[in-house]
Amino acid sequence: MDCSDFDYSLPKELIAQTPVDVRHESKLIVVKKEVSRMSLDVSRDQSTTNDARQTTNIISHKHFHNIIDYLNKDDILVVNNTKVLPYKFDGQKVTGGNIEVVLVNKINSKQFEARIKSTNTKKGHEEFIINKNNPKEKLFFKVINKIGGRYTIEFTDDISEEKLEKKLKEFGELPLPPYIENYQGDMKRYQTIYSNKEKEGSIAAPTAGLHFTDELLDKIKKKGIKIVTICLHVSFGTFKPVRPGNLAKHKMDPEYYIVDKESADAINNRSGKLFVVGTTTLKTLETVAEKDKEGNVKIKAGEGWSDIFIYPGYEFKLRKEIDGFITNFHLPKSTLLMMLSAYWGRKEILDVYSTAVSEKYRFFSFGDSMLLLK
Repeated sequence: MDCSDFDYSLPKELIAQTPVDVRHESKLIVVKKEVSRMSLDVSRDQSTTNDARQTTNIISHKHFHNIIDYLNKDDILVVNNTKVLPYKFDGQKVTGGNIEVVLVNKINSKQFEARIKSTNTKKGHEEFIINKNNPKEKLFFKVINKIGGRYTIEFTDDISEEKLEKKLKEFGELPLPPYIENYQGDMKRYQTIYSNKEKEGSIAAPTAGLHFTDELLDKIKKKGIKIVTICLHVSFGTFKPVRPGNLAKHKMDPEYYIVDKESADAINNRSGKLFVVGTTTLKTLETVAEKDKEGNVKIKAGEGWSDIFIYPGYEFKLRKEIDGFITNFHLPKSTLLMMLSAYWGRKEILDVYSTAVSEKYRFFSFGDSMLLLK
């Protein structure tokens, strides 16, 4: 299986450049599988037949606020409460020339892994400036290592770690995906309303959660549905292109996750159905799920790094546990679409995407979403 097996045609005008006015007014495509039997003739005299199963998507078109119609008392809704860091900066070389910097991972008090857009950026002693337009409030850094498109940078200002972090958050902005061009709207729309300021660490939003509003969550809670939070900090690894060839050779960058005991217990001891919001949440739960010899699955509390790559052939521990999965529409050939294909079936999910294109759904981060029902 090759990455080309996960390609699809998408008109550029369907790539959402702005969010809808009200988060929960985005469109929702609801999909349920119907499995039917069909008889295959396997004998010359046609006296015997062999049953085969045929899977069909049953599709309905809704709005996101209709999600509550599929949830019932005692159900569990699991969300990722990570918060996107404002770690995208415009800057320049001390010698001239503009740069764009996104801080990806913190290494120590002064060093970060970063992505840099510029011409001829090399390891060495050349200094770079962040916040170039304010001469009194600048930060300086130098590149101390480069491997491929990844840079290790070190800030050279003589300030404390706490003050450096404060200045970075003051100077930076949220790193929107490159397919969103010239967005001038409210940057809060690229954070989920339940993002936790104590859980800052992502370079991209868990976009399936962007559709929830306070109003909708209040209605969900009043219906007796429990909101359970986990955390996975989204890294660039989620979006790293898959090279043509054997998918098994692709390596995911590790992403940090946190699942506390309260959340694990709520999932394990639920009496209702389990609904999962987003690929990051699914990945986290798969990472911490443990299956015993009898096939019983439990979520184990803990924190650490997840680098699992989920693509067709992956054996889900939670396949029978999940009753509903909410997710946005993902880029062609992406690891997220591969994960979705592993969960729902490659042909079946591409059929859903084809329908969404025909019905002019809006795609990607600011776009619409789907609910996949067991």
